[in-house]
Amino acid sequence: MTVIGCQRGIKLLGNMYASGRGVAEDIVEGVKWYSLSAEQDFEPAQSSLGKRKTLPD
Repeated sequence: MTVIGCQRGIKLLGNMYASGRGVAEDIVEGVKWYSLSAEQDFEPAQSSLGKRKTLPD
């Protein structure tokens, strides 16, 4: 999926899914949105993505 636009908004969707705010909690979906924002060089999303990838399963 290609999403171009507001990197901050895309990252916030990742936050919502990762924390279950307003949507069912879904870490995989959250990481997907973090990745889409990080691909657009949004550093906060890259940081969030890095934190999620280093958490134990």
